[in-house]
Amino acid sequence: MLTVLVSLNRYFAVCRPFSSQEFCSISSAKKHVTFIAIFSIVYNIPRFFEYKKMVICVPNNEPMEVFMISAFGDNLLYRIMYANVLYFIVMHGGPLTSLAFLNYKLIQALKKRQRRREEMGKVVNGGYQHDITLVLVVVICVFMFCQTPTFIDHILWTAVNKEQRKCGQWHYYYTAIADILAIFNSSVNFLIYIITSRKFRQLLLTSCATPGLHVVHIQPQLQGIEGNATHQNPQLLGNTHMDDIDNQANTKDENQEQTTLVPIEMAMP
Repeated sequence: MLTVLVSLNRYFAVCRPFSSQEFCSISSAKKHVTFIAIFSIVYNIPRFFEYKKMVICVPNNEPMEVFMISAFGDNLLYRIMYANVLYFIVMHGGPLTSLAFLNYKLIQALKKRQRRREEMGKVVNGGYQHDITLVLVVVICVFMFCQTPTFIDHILWTAVNKEQRKCGQWHYYYTAIADILAIFNSSVNFLIYIITSRKFRQLLLTSCATPGLHVVHIQPQLQGIEGNATHQNPQLLGNTHMDDIDNQANTKDENQEQTTLVPIEMAMP
């Protein structure tokens, strides 16, 4: 759900700029994360009753405590409604549909912005848009790859014979693999951003810069080019308001792309 929240914030910032100041503020982000945390706790409460502790005898008549699935957890209606239907809506189908829609609209908006800037004769840096597109596509693909086996496993727990759940049977190992993939998906997005986004790597280096490095921002001289392009193309002034927003966003992006790390001895006069 946090992945969907990140995509939703990005969608508002690019496609709904007039609403983004309120929705994408720090206070709103704290409220959204708090809501997700509370919802996650409430959603997982039934899982605490799926198993019960039992004492069994092992060789040499020694007692051992184990956890076995309870009557509540093995109830057919519970498996269908909670473990299959609700899981699909909350954990698989719902997030996947939301990610696909939001990222599709976001990629469309970025491509439209790039075409508008090209028509106005502005210098276009396509690297940033390419980074965003690549990150979003990889996030969706990894989500599908890691979460689909878990959803299938929930269906198998409803349909497959109980004997297949025991150690040594194929369903036992399939469940273990599906759980590992789900855990992997919950922690891999940070690595995806590092591998696929050059801008994210630059910002990460800036944030983690050592005391021996000094961050220098090189201001690109593009304002005159943009101003001349606007005067030379008066027919494009109909979208002045949105173009101003694009100019601010893209100027900020271009300035960040020019960030370099220079040893402090060289940066100081």
